This record gives sequence, structure tokens and C-alpha cells, in this order.
Amino acid sequence: MILHKIFILISNALIIGFLLSSCAVAPNHGLILTQVSYPGEFNAENNVLDKKEGMGCQVSFFALITLGDASVGSVAREFAITKVSTTDYNFTGILYPAYGRLCIFVRGE
Repeated sequence: MILHKIFILISNALIIGFLLSSCAVAPNHGLILTQVSYPGEFNAENNVLDKKEGMGCQVSFFALITLGDASVGSVAREFAITKVSTTDYNFTGILYPAYGRLCIFVRGE
């Protein structure tokens, strides 16, 4: 009986901690639906043209399983971009963290 109460207490504490914790990241995420785009890095010298664009995404389920490749290097290789001018991001979340998709857009030559 005592072990059962301890198990319930610990389980409730973990669930409450999970639900009330958040990451300090921008942009903010909505609980029901999130659809945001935000800027990433850019070439400070501004000497690279936006001739090509590539996109890579990763998908997360219940913040437990994440699949995909949204790295700048992989996207640049896949789309034959040798010089990167800008990177931008797009995040879509439905009942996040139940479902989330992060896409990166890489532009350059």
C-alpha cells in the first residue's frame, strides 16, 4: 500500500513537472497550434547570391521520437549549395509536444 502511494506521488510529480516545464527558446509555441517562421543566420559579408534554395525537416512525436535531418550542412550538400547566404526556420506544432515539425530553408550559390 505504501509503495503504491509513493509510486502515485512520484508519477504525479513527474507529470506535473513535464507539463509545467518549458524551454526558453524563441519563437513561442502555442499549446493547440503553432505555425511560425523566423530568421536564422545570414552571411554578414552579403557577398553570396540566393541562386538555390533547399529545405530539410525533422518531425517529433510526443517529444520522445524525432526523425529527419534539418542540419544546414546536409541540406546544402543535398541541394548542391556550396556557399550559404541565409538560413530560415519554420516550425509547425499541433498539440505540441504531441507533434512538431521543424524545417530549415538554406539559400545560397
